[in-house]
Amino acid sequence: MKIAFVFPGQGSQAAGMGRSLAETWPVARRIFEQADAALGFPLSRLCFEGPDEELRLTENTQPALLTVSVAAFEVLREQGIEPEIVAGHSLGEYSALVAARAIAFEDAVRLVRQRGRFMQEAVPAGVGAMAALLRLPEGKLSEILAQAQKYAKAVDGKECVLRASPEVAKEMKSTENKYLEEIEEILGRPVLVVADQLDNAGIGSTGGRKKRLTEFRLESAKLVFG
Repeated sequence: MKIAFVFPGQGSQAAGMGRSLAETWPVARRIFEQADAALGFPLSRLCFEGPDEELRLTENTQPALLTVSVAAFEVLREQGIEPEIVAGHSLGEYSALVAARAIAFEDAVRLVRQRGRFMQEAVPAGVGAMAALLRLPEGKLSEILAQAQKYAKAVDGKECVLRASPEVAKEMKSTENKYLEEIEEILGRPVLVVADQLDNAGIGSTGGRKKRLTEFRLESAKLVFG
């Protein structure tokens, strides 16, 4: 039988995670110690004790989940349980890279700390939200979908609405910009672009996104080229 490990992404965090691993297994405790040293602050204490509001901050969540995932992996590995395949969802891809020995754990935990910081700067705490459906009764799900269909009918079901910053909206509406045509072709329906000042941190700002992407690429390049 082949074994595959799939590592979780952001949203799986909870105060107290990893504590029993570190208390029981020296190899897990060493992973937490390495994370603390690499980041220069006690990430382990944040994982073990919280508080939740700090753990939920993206710049903390991402290195915390990576650390717990790798600690659990090393415990299983020490017990002779080795996967033939590793994969991950979003942030979990970095855990998978560490498990595959593609990058060192210390490098990965520093990298996802930066990744989380850039993402948090793009969407400050308290701005925006995401929800996941977990163990939701089928009836409740049908009710939610029915409400969504009502919204779709409100725009006659013929049009998709795309919110963007004024800068991006202007660029999308430009006659020289072919992206909008491509999106409409893929969706098979017209797309209405609505300009909206999303926030003061540059959400949707081309310049802001490019700057953060460049910074993250530089951090990633350091791992490859030293």
